[in-house]
Amino acid sequence: RSCLARGLGDVYKRQKYGNRYSWIDEIDDPELYKAIIAMKPSYIEIITLMMEGYQQNDIAAILHSSFQAVQNKIARIRKILKDFSE
Repeated sequence: RSCLARGLGDVYKRQKYGNRYSWIDEIDDPELYKAIIAMKPSYIEIITLMMEGYQQNDIAAILHSSFQAVQNKIARIRKILKDFSE
């Protein structure tokens, strides 16, 4: 799994049932929560797929997108979340 997926993995593991995006409501840090909910829906979908264990090439296929487009979005997500990585 990627750094991003591992970083949010504990939050994802607390999710047992229900909505795939319920991990967002489990975020304890209010600033991180604000940063996540302000993201484009495609970014949230990519994070969710990464947390579910999908690789970038799988995500590209699921989203009917190019591998490069997914890589670019992940780079933007990392840039947004870099202050929360510690």
